[in-house]
Amino acid sequence: MNSFLESNYRVIYKGVEIFAALVGLVLLKKYRKDKHAKYFIYFLLYVLIIETVGSYPVYLRKYESLNWIEEALKNTIFESNYWWYTLFWTIGSTAFFGFYYYNIVITKRIQSCVKWISLFCFFLSILLFVVYNDIFKSNYIIVLDIINFFLILFLVFIYLMELLYSEKVLIFYKSLPFYVSVGIFSFWIVTTPVGFFEEYYNTSDQGFIFLKLAIKICAITFTYLIFAFGLIVSNPEKRT
Repeated sequence: MNSFLESNYRVIYKGVEIFAALVGLVLLKKYRKDKHAKYFIYFLLYVLIIETVGSYPVYLRKYESLNWIEEALKNTIFESNYWWYTLFWTIGSTAFFGFYYYNIVITKRIQSCVKWISLFCFFLSILLFVVYNDIFKSNYIIVLDIINFFLILFLVFIYLMELLYSEKVLIFYKSLPFYVSVGIFSFWIVTTPVGFFEEYYNTSDQGFIFLKLAIKICAITFTYLIFAFGLIVSNPEKRT
C-alpha cells in the first residue's frame, strides 16, 4: 500500500485536478452569466497550471535529457520548488478566496470585514515570505500556514452565517459557493495539522510518509470531486 501511494500519488492528485478543471471548462457556457462561478473555474485552471509548472524538479530528475538544467540550477533558489508552492498556492490561493468571498457575500458590513482582513493576511503573508529566507530550502513556515488556515475558516464561517440568515438556505444544495466552502474547508482543516509535523520529517520514517501521503491524497481527492460535483448540480446565480 505504501509503495502504491508513493508510485501513484502524482497520478491521482493530477487526475482529480484535471477532472475538476475539465468539468469547469465543459460547464463554462452554463455559467456564462455567473461571473463568480467563472472566477472559480478560472481558479481551477490556475491551480492546474501552478501544479504543473511547480513539478519541474520531478521532470528534471525523470528525463536524462534535462539533467543539464538540473545541474545548472544547483545551489540556486530554483533548485527546489518550495518557494513556488508557498507563493502561488499557500498565499495565492487564499488571496483568491478572499477575493471570491468578498464578491459572493451580500451584506456591505461583512464585505468590508472580508476585504480588510483578507488584505491584512495577504500582506502579512508576503512579509513572512520575504523575511523567512529558509523558504527556498524548506516548505515549513508554520506561522504562514496558521495565518492562511484561520483566514479560510473565517471566510467560510462568514459565508455560512450569512447563508443561514437568508432565504438561500432553502436551496443551499443548488449553490456553488456552498460546495466551494465545503471543499476548501475540508482541505485546510485536514492538511494543516500535518504541517505541524513537517519540522520532524524524516525520510526513514516510513510510517509518517505513508500517513502524510494518505491524508493529502484523500483531502485532495475529496476537495476536487466536491468542486466538480458542485459545478454540475448548482444553478448559475445572476448578480450585478
